Formats: sequence, structure tokens, C-alpha cells
Amino acid sequence: MVFREAIKPEQRALVLFLKNETNYSQRKIASIVKISKSSVFDVLKKNREKKVPKSIKKVWSKVGRPAVLDDRDKRRLERAVKKLRSTNPNFSVMDIVQASGIDTNRASYRTFVRYVKKLGYAF
Repeated sequence: MVFREAIKPEQRALVLFLKNETNYSQRKIASIVKISKSSVFDVLKKNREKKVPKSIKKVWSKVGRPAVLDDRDKRRLERAVKKLRSTNPNFSVMDIVQASGIDTNRASYRTFVRYVKKLGYAF
């Protein structure tokens, strides 16, 4: 992909002005300002992102599948690991889960292994 040069602030301002004040299409704006259509789209997109309130950005960051275990469960797992390490150095992941009091049907074995590894313990 070849870029000719950076878009000047005057061109950005003209793109935003033409889009807000007139009903021109992006293609028409690109021909007036003499930049590519994708550059017009990028300028408009960056401007849209600046206008988004922080509360909505926070909601957007929470998209996707919800976590199976919450922060409280993670803390329980960490406490259980520390407790078991002091009493018995040889234990399994399911021993940690049982010691933490989390229901084993709530998540799979692999999920618990992943969370324990994320805490910094290797199995």
C-alpha cells in the first residue's frame, strides 16, 4: 500500500465541514478535497471516535462472551493455592477448586487450569 503524504489539517477540517454542513457523499468529498475515499473515511472515523463518551467506550470494552469466573472466584482460587502450598506441596487443580469452595459444575477443568496459570502458578 502506497501513501502519498500525510493529510494536512486544512484538508481534515474541510472534510469534516463538507460532511457536517452539506449532504455530500464520501466520494464527492474525496474529489473536492483531492484525497482518496479511504482517507475521507479514516478522517470521519477518527472524528466519530473522538466524540464518543467515555461511558460508551467502557461498555464497548465489555463486548464478547462474559467470563465464567468473576473477580471474587479468582481471589478464592488464589487464597486456596496459597493455603494448599503451605500444607501440602503436591496438589491438583481440582484440589484447589474444592478448597476454594467454588462449584465444580460452574466451569470446566480446563477453565480452572487457565485461571490458576493466569495467577502465575504452573501445572
